[in-house]
Amino acid sequence: MAEIAAGPLVLAPATRSAGAWAAADLVTAYLASRLDAVRHAHRGHPSVLLRPYGVGARLVAAVVAVAVAVAVAVALTAA
Repeated sequence: MAEIAAGPLVLAPATRSAGAWAAADLVTAYLASRLDAVRHAHRGHPSVLLRPYGVGARLVAAVVAVAVAVAVAVALTAA
């Protein structure tokens, strides 16, 4: 539901900055599920995504996504 609310905010020029920050907050909140995977990671796990290198790759991707989302929000705030 929050994604549906943030989308139109990004589209409208008057609320674009607020929408960008809302989207950045959402991307950051999704990081919690990636951190939870660390608890379940072990070498012999049947799922590649829950092996240590799989969890590491997911964490790196999530951190990059947060950095990009914040960079866009900062750029829109400065504009």
